[in-house]
Amino acid sequence: MFERQADWTECCVYHTLSSYLYPKIADFSNPESAEVEKMKYFDTRFQDLFNELLSMGDFYDLDGDGTVESSEKLTKFALTRRTRGRKSIVRVK
Repeated sequence: MFERQADWTECCVYHTLSSYLYPKIADFSNPESAEVEKMKYFDTRFQDLFNELLSMGDFYDLDGDGTVESSEKLTKFALTRRTRGRKSIVRVK
């Protein structure tokens, strides 16, 4: 992932332009306006680059040894917050 950080940044810029910035200034009554065309262009670029980055899968190489093993592709979730049951709540009358 760190080797392709510029590509991820570019992907984020495309998404921001197509989904947040150009819709605020676009003239939707004219479907051929420059802003609407730019929205379509940047959305296409975002989708293409995002799919390319996901299909590469190099960001799964967690240990950095250059090979991607199936165990590295699995997402692991850890319980990172503490929870308490109702038994530990003390009511004061």
